[in-house]
Amino acid sequence: MMSIGEPQHAFPEFVSDVLRAHEKDYGKYPPIIGTTPFRDAAAGWLARRYNLPPEVPEPDARILPGNGPQTPVHPGPGRRIKR
Repeated sequence: MMSIGEPQHAFPEFVSDVLRAHEKDYGKYPPIIGTTPFRDAAAGWLARRYNLPPEVPEPDARILPGNGPQTPVHPGPGRRIKR
């Protein structure tokens, strides 16, 4: 059996400080559009990973974060099906 084991050390104090500072953010999903820092980071990663010009993965136009595996998938196919 493989496991990560039981934690034996306290986590650093700064972790508690950060958690307390953001406790109001727990218990709700992030906005569907995501946060600007996340979209910027995702666009930067895509540009580096796929050797794209930095302006190609536009964070405000081409990055759509999802709260779960189905969120970003469902809107797309519905727009492409002719009715």
